[in-house]
Amino acid sequence: MHGRKAYELVKEFADGEKGHLKIFNNELFERVIEECNEHHNALQSLIRKMQEEGLEVQTARNAEHYGALIHHLSLIRNKRCLMAYVILRVGFLVMNLVDSTFLILISS
Repeated sequence: MHGRKAYELVKEFADGEKGHLKIFNNELFERVIEECNEHHNALQSLIRKMQEEGLEVQTARNAEHYGALIHHLSLIRNKRCLMAYVILRVGFLVMNLVDSTFLILISS
């Protein structure tokens, strides 16, 4: 739950055959988004619990604080992996577009 699916997504891209782009893994991408939503909901729940107990969220150092921290860091990691997956794919497409445009210009 703490980033394994997001890691799989980026690793899938990295393990792809050089010069070829694998089909977009929508199922795994959606699973990572679901995991982000789970972390977000858990984070909000822990923050709400701390506020109900009258604790300062920024300064309290209890179990809820550290639980919220773990969910927050997992959420950030998942979002970074999602962005990396998309950016790497876009970069691949742009580089291939530039290469093919260059070849067209040379041959004309």
